Amino acid sequence: SVCGKKFCSKEYLKKHLLAHTGEKPFKCPYCILSFNSLVIKNNHAIFYHEMKPYLCLSCGKQFDQKFWLNHHLSTNQGHTDQEQLVKSDGSLQNSN
Repeated sequence: SVCGKKFCSKEYLKKHLLAHTGEKPFKCPYCILSFNSLVIKNNHAIFYHEMKPYLCLSCGKQFDQKFWLNHHLSTNQGHTDQEQLVKSDGSLQNSN
């Protein structure tokens, strides 16, 4: 026992021990970073690397969900309600 914490399963203990060993077995498939938690690795990949297909034509900001683009448009004066989707090859496609 390193810190004295008790866990109800060996799996939880095993995950917790990664915090003490410094081991980071979960590697990001897009960059050189590694993480001690699968959840943190997945959050990193989504936030930093995943495609954000909804594009604001007024400022160029991209969003992963149409809801967030619409929210952005409604809270930024002067932004139009036009939107385009960014295709997987990086080209633009009208969403209308």
